[in-house]
Amino acid sequence: MYELQQYLLNEQSKVKSMPIHEAFNGKMANNEAEVKRLGRSMVGYPTNSQLMEKGLVPDPIQ
Repeated sequence: MYELQQYLLNEQSKVKSMPIHEAFNGKMANNEAEVKRLGRSMVGYPTNSQLMEKGLVPDPIQ
């Protein structure tokens, strides 16, 4: 809990979000850097096939 408190109190570690008037709604990523960041965050996610092999229900098609 201490680490969470420190994170929330530390303004420098927070990523400022894009102002709403500049954001492109309805798109997964707005630029190449964001696409790369999303790709890195999804590396460890199991595929739908892997989930089904484990007997889990994959996310429905969006």
